[in-house]
Amino acid sequence: MIKYRQNRVAESRLLLSFSVIYGCIIWLAAGLVVHAWWWQFCLFAISSYLIMELNNHHALIRIYSRMMSCSFIFLTCMNSHLFSSSSGAVIQLAAVAFYTFSFRSYQDRQAAGLTFYSWIAIGMASLVEVRILYAIPLCWLLMMVSYYSFSMRTFLASLLGLLTPYWMISVYFLLHQDFSTPLQHFRPLLENPFLFDYSQLDLSEIITYFVLVALGLIGIFHFLRDSYQDSVRIRLLYKAFIYSDLILMILVPLLPQHAEWLLRIMIVNTSPLIAHFIALTHTRLSNLLFHVIVILVLALTLFHLFQP
Repeated sequence: MIKYRQNRVAESRLLLSFSVIYGCIIWLAAGLVVHAWWWQFCLFAISSYLIMELNNHHALIRIYSRMMSCSFIFLTCMNSHLFSSSSGAVIQLAAVAFYTFSFRSYQDRQAAGLTFYSWIAIGMASLVEVRILYAIPLCWLLMMVSYYSFSMRTFLASLLGLLTPYWMISVYFLLHQDFSTPLQHFRPLLENPFLFDYSQLDLSEIITYFVLVALGLIGIFHFLRDSYQDSVRIRLLYKAFIYSDLILMILVPLLPQHAEWLLRIMIVNTSPLIAHFIALTHTRLSNLLFHVIVILVLALTLFHLFQP
């Protein structure tokens, strides 16, 4: 089998170290020190580590490759205009944490503990963006059709995990006799979603969306065509990425005013899909496409770094 540059890069043991250094450089160039984005950078670092552990623990790519975590680093750094958002960083970390714990509950209908921890992540994310709660039915669906962990025991654990962050923070509001703030927090769930509101969407988010859609579709098409070589467990786990990514591709045009945090979750789901494609294809066309992807990602990174 011919090894193209794409394969040598994907299987390199230096790739992760290079990606970490690259990520630090991009954060510094974007204004890490000037704007004191230390909290956001720490959340990004934790997310990157959990992505690496996710791949290591489940062997989501059937050869030795760090491409999954490296793809996450490159795609996140591609969007330096999102670095300043603390809430977006929390939501992205919560999405990674949800997969980290829920994947480990695969085919274990008694995995109340793992389910509890994964849903705490959803609860934490909903504290900064309450509309995350709309994803609850999808998460239960993934437990049924992807993880095969859904049972009355794990259902109750999911509810407890979801409510735990609210129970913890409610102590503060009870001590201060502040009941209006919690009510204001949940009010957006009852408001008109304002579909197709493109007034707040900027060029950076539009370009990012189309790039992520293209990468996601490439990864999905490749996985559906090539997944027969993976185990049944890997195929089922990747279903979670595929279903979530397809839904996000629809949600961003429907709710463009929330593109900032929707794109963050989209990166989490697109990274393993495109990593699977880059690491496990060995054709001239895929090698050419790899170079196009690298040039496109680097060009978009520079665009976001130097735009006003």
